[in-house]
Amino acid sequence: MTVLGVSVTRGGGFPFRARAMCSKAAEGIKVVQELPSKKFWHETYEELVSIGGEDGDSSAKVAKWLKKPREPVSKGDVLLELEVAGNFVIEMRAEAGGFMGKQLVLEGEKLSEGQAATYITESPEPLPHVSSSAESELLDAAGGSVRQLHEDLAQLQVRRQDFQSDLADALRLAVAHLGASPLVTCGACRVPGEERAGG
Repeated sequence: MTVLGVSVTRGGGFPFRARAMCSKAAEGIKVVQELPSKKFWHETYEELVSIGGEDGDSSAKVAKWLKKPREPVSKGDVLLELEVAGNFVIEMRAEAGGFMGKQLVLEGEKLSEGQAATYITESPEPLPHVSSSAESELLDAAGGSVRQLHEDLAQLQVRRQDFQSDLADALRLAVAHLGASPLVTCGACRVPGEERAGG
């Protein structure tokens, strides 16, 4: 069934919660669409609750995520399924191309009326612990391929974790060998991406 241009199917039942225009996007990242949209909340949601709410059930929740954060999105892609009033499952589709934003709620988590569950951005949001210049260099090295960029960034994250683990092992050995804290011996110690330790 289609209600106000939204694909709706009858299904099992779940509840939900809400939010304003995505302040959750990284600074400098343009949000092109929120899901569910304000139009959905003001028109489709109210219509669905009025025609199908069981025992006054007006809940809404993310039934299933179909895209991951930073994944490329094309117009018409289904990003998530939203369950409303315990009776309807609605496919939330992209109205514009871009990149999937953060998942602001978990599967099964209730939304408040007006709350966004995710958003679409013009460009992928930066990964934590990866500078935008490093990401730009990786994109250039990947020949502009977003898929290759994502693979390279994942490898970079693994290498960073390995480095942190190796550094922690080295510090433990230094403590065992020197019998003193490496912070006292070296004056200061810092793992990349972490706050400076020592003085």
